[in-house]
Amino acid sequence: MTLYDRLPELDVVAEALRAAELGHSRLVVVSGPVGIGKSALLQHLPVLAEEHGVRVLHASCAVLEQDFAFGVVRQLLEPSFIAADEETRERWLAGSAAHARLLFTDDLMRAPGDRDEFSVWDDDRQVGGAGQPMLHGLVRMLGAMSAEQPLMLLVDDLQWADMPSLQLLGYLARRTADPQVTLVVAVREGDPRADRAAVRDVVGVATHRLWLGPLSVDSVRHLVRDEFGEEGEEEFVLACHGASSGNPMFLRSVLIGMRQSGYRPLAAVAETAASLSPSHLLDRLAGCLATQPRRIKAFAKAMVVLGHHGDSALVGRLADLDPVGRAEAVRLLDRLGLIIQGEPPRFIHVVVREAVEQTMTAVEVDRLHRRAAALLYDSGYSSEHVAAHLLAATGECAPWAIEVLRGSAETALSRGAPEVGARYLRRALLNSPPGTADRALLLVELAAAEAEFDPVAALRHMAQGVPFLPSARDRALALSHLPPALLAGAPQPMVEVFAQAAEELAEEMTDPERVSAFDRELALCLEARLRFTRFRYAGHLVDAVDRLRGLGPDVPLNSRGDRELAGVLLHAATTTGDYPAAQALRLGRRLLELEPASTRTAHAVVPLVISTLIAAGPPEGVRGWLDLALDEAVRIDSAPSQAVIGAECALVLLKVGKTAEARVMATMAFELTDPDWTRQPSRSALALVLVAIDADDPVLAERILARCGDVRTRLSASWHAQMLRAWLAARSGDQTTALDHLVDCGRSLDLLGWGNPAVIPWRGWAAALNHSLGRQARARELADEECERALAWGAPATVGRALRIKGMITEGDPGVELLSEACSVLAASGDALEHARVTAALERRRGAASRKGRPSPAGVEAWFGVGKPVSTTLTKTERRVSTRAAEGLTNQEIAQEFGVSSRAVEKHLTNSYRKLGVTGRAGLAAALADLR
Repeated sequence: MTLYDRLPELDVVAEALRAAELGHSRLVVVSGPVGIGKSALLQHLPVLAEEHGVRVLHASCAVLEQDFAFGVVRQLLEPSFIAADEETRERWLAGSAAHARLLFTDDLMRAPGDRDEFSVWDDDRQVGGAGQPMLHGLVRMLGAMSAEQPLMLLVDDLQWADMPSLQLLGYLARRTADPQVTLVVAVREGDPRADRAAVRDVVGVATHRLWLGPLSVDSVRHLVRDEFGEEGEEEFVLACHGASSGNPMFLRSVLIGMRQSGYRPLAAVAETAASLSPSHLLDRLAGCLATQPRRIKAFAKAMVVLGHHGDSALVGRLADLDPVGRAEAVRLLDRLGLIIQGEPPRFIHVVVREAVEQTMTAVEVDRLHRRAAALLYDSGYSSEHVAAHLLAATGECAPWAIEVLRGSAETALSRGAPEVGARYLRRALLNSPPGTADRALLLVELAAAEAEFDPVAALRHMAQGVPFLPSARDRALALSHLPPALLAGAPQPMVEVFAQAAEELAEEMTDPERVSAFDRELALCLEARLRFTRFRYAGHLVDAVDRLRGLGPDVPLNSRGDRELAGVLLHAATTTGDYPAAQALRLGRRLLELEPASTRTAHAVVPLVISTLIAAGPPEGVRGWLDLALDEAVRIDSAPSQAVIGAECALVLLKVGKTAEARVMATMAFELTDPDWTRQPSRSALALVLVAIDADDPVLAERILARCGDVRTRLSASWHAQMLRAWLAARSGDQTTALDHLVDCGRSLDLLGWGNPAVIPWRGWAAALNHSLGRQARARELADEECERALAWGAPATVGRALRIKGMITEGDPGVELLSEACSVLAASGDALEHARVTAALERRRGAASRKGRPSPAGVEAWFGVGKPVSTTLTKTERRVSTRAAEGLTNQEIAQEFGVSSRAVEKHLTNSYRKLGVTGRAGLAAALADLR
């Protein structure tokens, strides 16, 4: 194995060998922290010794062998002694060296109680008595051996050597005039046993001290090449060097782990290399820590618990250390190479932290987190720093901890992290007795936090908490924390809670002259929410529209309550379509101007306002607000907000003609939604459904459909599923099934009172399906109704779409006139998608372009029976029927000519339309000409 950055150390050892050849023994001490490469250096020295003709005697010390007297000495001498012949042994043990003969008996391996007196050694015994002759004999024996061939004694991990061996090595080191012996020992810095007097005696007489430092970047580059067999990219090399701090043990573990995981040394995986935690190092590091004194382990555990919060003084207080003990702990951990000094001190590598965690019991972790929370609280740290430790602790908290958790939740909400805030409040609830006002208040605050990401839980917790609040005003205020848009799927018990709160508040406001501005505001907020919970019934929608008209042309928007009520009433007006689009657009713009583009408002009344603005006017009008809000959601990494805002952004992108971008945005929003589709806000769910259909994205449609699950849980989920099933069936060529699903969806929407084609144009879609099935009367009836409703609403995009659909199902010049009118209306609507569709339809009808090779705009063809074709070849009968139809014969005339029923002719024509990619008889002539 190649050594890097160790050439100066090898030169020192080589010089020591040369000095020994001249009769001057040398002691070289190699020291450094854990994993710095001391053992690797010692393992390389036999190669150097061989170059100088030196015999190498090697020993490795171990923690568990410290009680074996002369264990290290026997490791050094026994291999050579056993390998030598009898004559050589006698020569080595001649004269006073004979005292060493006892070392090579079984006496020293007996149990401690059976040993001779001279064989028992401990830390307090000095060389003397029967031991002195043995030490002298061992030195003479080594002298005899070195006289025949120079010796190099290598002792690794000297700090763990047994006491007699340490005394021999110290005795030998001090006799520098003895023959050719070079002693090289490795000592781990920071190990408490390295501070024993006997170890210091050996180290203290060293002729050379070698401190091994970290590897350079160049050396890391070489090691990367050695491990992977190829040069590493610079960013990868730097990441490895930074992650290991140049420590060879950590570095090799990272490199081996990366290679075994199939990575190459590329810049793209530099971050992975920097964060990799080599699990096979855990046992070694845990063993290293286990040998440390209690104060050292306590300080390391305190570092784990506090993390980057607090300086070394705070860590020391958590570890129950005084300033002297703290300084000693920092010094030893630094010498061990396990931490990097600083404020606060930090572990050299993540695996060190994990090794410390491995030594901690659950009781210890809980105790330290509780104490850390108290220390941080007393030291004036932020509430969230304190709360992080309260979350990690179990059991009851002190009263001050509840307030800290509530304050932390408020901070988390203000920075756009509702999930974090909810975690704090759930922890506080663990220590709150049931049926109390304090617990009720915590439940209300939890519901307000959950409203942004888990509406079902928010409604449940609000219903649990509100009844226990002390006054009607408190209950009304609590309910006002739930945004109106959240209440689309509120269960009946929750509706009753709102109704009761409104009734109680009204009873307290019987005297209009004594009603405060605050109470008036509460009443408006409560009215907005109560109305929204009842919008599942058509009669309440109509009543809401009447209420909006009663507010006059200049709807008051001075307060939050005014704006929330206006937004809810405007939503009712938009879904019913019983209100002029121009007035709705003007009011919606006023509302949006008063709401900042943020993640908080994205969950309030704003989604309802945006749906109105998209339905009533150019989509570009809301794009700026949505872009700002989405940027904010991305900045604070709020997945729920990104999902809600992203769905609306996708719909806007689609309408301005950016279909590909709309698909990408919708997919992103979908992937960030809750897997439970019933928890998805109804408006953003509808936006994703519409994008999937109009952007012709069957993959997204299938994924949404899979999420709908049990559609009985919420009515909106039911018609979402019906819409998607209808479109997918139409796209696959099954118009009959598609129409069945769409009619079911329409019935659901009619029950809700949702009659505005600007929101869901289901009648236009159904008209197209009926037309493709040859049911012209029903198609015209639906198209006429769609146009009537669109004109009543008055938005150009809605009117233009209704005219386009009616024109596409109308034969001859009247159809062309309708398409031309639709084109004129849509040109100024801002809806680029609809304008592209009507332009393409008009060109096909006028014959301005060949149908072949000209793709139709996304989402049109499925409803008109030209979705995914079953076959591209007409049968003989289909060709004959199509030809006669193109010549102008009616279905009845064709049936009489061929002797079949009109129903059979209708079936053949429908199949022909689908295969030829046309929407009706008007396109047959050109399509058949293309086939020829």
